[in-house]
Amino acid sequence: MFGCQINSFGDVEGTVRACILAERSGFDLITLPDHLFHPLDEVFLPKPAWDSYIILSAVASKSKKLKIGPGVSDVIRRHPASILNQVVTLDHLSKGRAFLTLGAGEVFNFYPLKDVKFNRPVQRLEEALRLIRLLLSSTRE
Repeated sequence: MFGCQINSFGDVEGTVRACILAERSGFDLITLPDHLFHPLDEVFLPKPAWDSYIILSAVASKSKKLKIGPGVSDVIRRHPASILNQVVTLDHLSKGRAFLTLGAGEVFNFYPLKDVKFNRPVQRLEEALRLIRLLLSSTRE
C-alpha cells in the first residue's frame, strides 16, 4: 500500500480534486486530517479545519479504488459510537474502501475548549477500542 495525507484546509473542492489526482497518480489510499481546531499559521495552516468524514464522503462518491479514512480520529472529541457509525456509513458508501484510524488525541485540538479536559488520553483510547469492538460484535438482541 502506498498512501498520502491531503492537507488543504479551507478548500473543500480542492481537497476532493487532490484526492482524485492521488488516485489517478497511483496512490492506494488517502487520509484527511481529523481536526476541530489547529493553530492557525499564515503559511502552513492559514484556514480553519473542516470535517474530514464529510469530505471523505465526497471523495468516496468520485473515486473508484482509493481507500479512504481519517488521518487519526481522537476519542475525546468524537464519541466512539459516533466514529463507528460514521466510518461504517463511509464504508457502505465507498463499497468497502473505508478504514478507521484512532488515536489518543493531541492537546492542541482542545485548547479552545475550556470545558473539555485533556486527561487520561491513553485510558480513554483503550476504553473506546473496547466499546467499538463490543459494538462491532453485538447482535440485535
